[in-house]
Amino acid sequence: MNPSADIYFEATRKHFADLYALYGPTLFALNLVKKKEGTKREQYLTEVYQQAIDYINLSVPNDLKVIYYHQDMKALLKRDKEEFLNVTNSFGLVCLSKIGFFCADISQKNKFEIFLVFFIFIGNQNL
Repeated sequence: MNPSADIYFEATRKHFADLYALYGPTLFALNLVKKKEGTKREQYLTEVYQQAIDYINLSVPNDLKVIYYHQDMKALLKRDKEEFLNVTNSFGLVCLSKIGFFCADISQKNKFEIFLVFFIFIGNQNL
């Protein structure tokens, strides 16, 4: 790790405090970045992100812990696109079972629109 890095994850803790204030006590962190690769680039981000979530979870009560989930999207899509949809669907169902609803405001067309619409679809199927 870079010695000048924020070893106490102050920026990440502030970010999650802001998320708690906006969205309430149940937060999910879905990490779709690579878990293993030849040259550690994305893998390094995954490791540090996991450390940050673990550090945050040390200082909050059990009912406020960030629920961290990692899925190497590229590896899963490379293996089987349908499996990726099944895994994503399962994650969406877990989220919905914990909070009871999903809401998204898609005000601009972007590459994540299909992903968000997918979650909205899951929510409508299970109400």
